[in-house]
Amino acid sequence: MRHRWWKAMAVGLVLAWTGGLAVGGERDLARARALFAQAQRGIKLEASAAHIKLGLWCRDAGLPPQATAEFLRAVEVSEGQHPLAIKLVDIMRAWGDKFWKYVQKKPKAILDTYEKKARQVELDMQRQRLKLARDAIKADLIEEGYGEYCAVVRLTDLPLTFDEHGAVVIEAGKLPADISARMKAEAITIGGKPYLRDAFLALLPEVKEVFEADGERLRVRCVASAEQAADVHAIATAMLPALEDETDGRPTRKMQLFVFKDRASYGTWCKAAGREAFAAAAGLADGATFTAVVCAENLPPEAVRGMCLHELAHLYQYGVTPAVMPSWYAEGFAETFGGDGTFAWDGKTLTAGGMMSKARLAAIRGEGAYLPLADLLKGNALKILVAAREKGASFYTQSWALFRYLRTAAPRDVVERFRRWEAVCKGAALGAEAGKPRGEDVSPASAAFQKEFGADLPAIEAGFKAWLAAQ
Repeated sequence: MRHRWWKAMAVGLVLAWTGGLAVGGERDLARARALFAQAQRGIKLEASAAHIKLGLWCRDAGLPPQATAEFLRAVEVSEGQHPLAIKLVDIMRAWGDKFWKYVQKKPKAILDTYEKKARQVELDMQRQRLKLARDAIKADLIEEGYGEYCAVVRLTDLPLTFDEHGAVVIEAGKLPADISARMKAEAITIGGKPYLRDAFLALLPEVKEVFEADGERLRVRCVASAEQAADVHAIATAMLPALEDETDGRPTRKMQLFVFKDRASYGTWCKAAGREAFAAAAGLADGATFTAVVCAENLPPEAVRGMCLHELAHLYQYGVTPAVMPSWYAEGFAETFGGDGTFAWDGKTLTAGGMMSKARLAAIRGEGAYLPLADLLKGNALKILVAAREKGASFYTQSWALFRYLRTAAPRDVVERFRRWEAVCKGAALGAEAGKPRGEDVSPASAAFQKEFGADLPAIEAGFKAWLAAQ
């Protein structure tokens, strides 16, 4: 499965170029750049093949979310150039449930094994890219080489660590002293440590320092204080086991949470990131940078915690499956963990998945507040929130209520079919497109829901309204 000839091609190109092309002159540099680009492509194809192999292992091990993530990652790292990666994604979606052999329940041990394998795949790619960066510098491709070095360091997701000679040291190898010095000069201080700006912080050049609380699976960064970062990190970390139980999965990379102190800087980031519509909201989960973003201005600590749990629940779901779920489902899932009243926190223990507060539920039972299911199912939370904040709040509450009803209180056959619909959407990554982490095409998942439940919606709505009235 692993196409080692791609690796040989990449190494051969680099050797040819460093052996005879680094002699100066525009023609030599042009040819060196062409060979550099081809070597980059070879490394990407080799990495894509490794992700395919790991994805097939995940499929055999009963880990559909991880397998799906690996197949899509294979398409992404090859920039759509690996034909087998594309073919596998197409087959996965065409076959649906039939593609998966079985699904592991509570797969903690096998997930640990998966993470070790995934780490090795990434480490192999980093080592190849470090060699490519060194060879680029030798061929006088200074900026190309520096860009490769920076890309590899960012992939480690760690602060810059220097040896006694001032060289940056990462698990994949050591960087040259001059490259290390340049990185140090361009670094931002985070939690008192130097970091290269990642894709998120690159959009905030005016920010020179942020506070951080870091862990194995989650990193929290705040503009306000180290105390806020530690507080949010504690409750969010406590939520992770519940999310793993809920999804039978685990994100394939570390989650990030960034808490803005004021709406002005939050709005600046939204505009720079092309997410202007979210400036009117209090947060979002950004798939492109794999960061949950929250604006804490004028929010009490408990509300900040709730917002962080809500957006992290979104991010966790994105990390387990790239499927694009309908708005009501996505918000219902997130409110299960971060909604008003759905969680309790004493500073050490988190109780998640509780009932929404009586005030929120009473609001959607009021005159004209209930949204018919036909409208709820096709609604967009952000658009409704921007148009009318009160209606937006009702959409979130009713989405939570419908999600809970279909998961726990509907007739048994409906609950089973709902679970099956979820599995189909996630297993086939409906609506997801490799290389487009901000995709918002909910139509495939919505069509699948309509196919499964369309004829039964009147009966489901009657049962839902009766359940809601009793809460």
